[in-house]
Amino acid sequence: MNNFYCRVIRQTFMNQFSKTSMQDFLKNITAQVGYSRGLVIRLNVDLSDTQRMAINIYKDKKSAMKVWDEYGQKIVNDTKEAGVKVEVLEGNVTVFDFGPDMDLSKLDRYEI
Repeated sequence: MNNFYCRVIRQTFMNQFSKTSMQDFLKNITAQVGYSRGLVIRLNVDLSDTQRMAINIYKDKKSAMKVWDEYGQKIVNDTKEAGVKVEVLEGNVTVFDFGPDMDLSKLDRYEI
């Protein structure tokens, strides 16, 4: 198993507008710096109109920590100061699995 590392960030916003604004901001940051610094997979989940969860998989812990130190910690601090409740969970990926019918060669990037 590769040494993939995962960081999960759950955010609770005051309203839907601030949630949507943050999603747009993070999409741009990810495109600019995330993938070039070891981010492998990014998955966002809408938990409600005011909650989102970001699941980021990095090639290794070193890459994840570098992105955190350069960008992530400041963004989390800034969002907390803006009144957003933020919970950060992280750890080594111990299982990375997908169904036998999944054809990864046909998997494309997409935004919903």
